[in-house]
Amino acid sequence: MRMDADGKYLQNQEEYGLISERDVTTIKIKLGKSHRKEADWTVIKEILSSHNIIALEPAYPDKRLPVKDHILCENGHMVVFTNINDCKKYIRNLNTIHNAPERGFLIGTMLFEDAISISEKNKMELYIDYQVYANEKFMLYVPGEGIIKAVMMVK
Repeated sequence: MRMDADGKYLQNQEEYGLISERDVTTIKIKLGKSHRKEADWTVIKEILSSHNIIALEPAYPDKRLPVKDHILCENGHMVVFTNINDCKKYIRNLNTIHNAPERGFLIGTMLFEDAISISEKNKMELYIDYQVYANEKFMLYVPGEGIIKAVMMVK
């Protein structure tokens, strides 16, 4: 499905098996802590593993943005999202950086476990809710280690 200006796609979270806004907020609160306990990671993993995540790819091939099994890759990392708002923000920022305001994307959902399998198969780290500009915390799945970490990209 092509991204449209009013963002009407993927609005029915339940229909697509997406994480509820409440659970997205829970994830963000747990990631925002300066010290996360194992119980925090258990909650995050349970939320992720029981829902679909959002994957995207350019509607038309773009050599700056390779795709592996329907997951966008940027700078050698795969990128997926837990919610459509972060996905739309990422697309806007990415298109601004690339000076490609009209570039459309195909947006879809997949099981979180499938994204992990694709990350493992391609031996590429999986960024979850990554933002191009922001110094916000996001999650990183490390293939081979099978762990999720909280990280913040400093630019």
